[in-house]
Amino acid sequence: MGVFLRARIHDVAQVMGAGFSGLDATGKLATIVKLIRMAMLAPIFVIDSMIIW
Repeated sequence: MGVFLRARIHDVAQVMGAGFSGLDATGKLATIVKLIRMAMLAPIFVIDSMIIW
């Protein structure tokens, strides 16, 4: 459920609110997955810009 919430909701605060409205473990998993996804955006942008140029 935590991974599903992360995939469907775009804002980190909303993911946390939706995740913690259920089980504590769901909120923790949704938060961790969302933050990892956000952290991976910067390297992807750098690699993408290197490929384009």
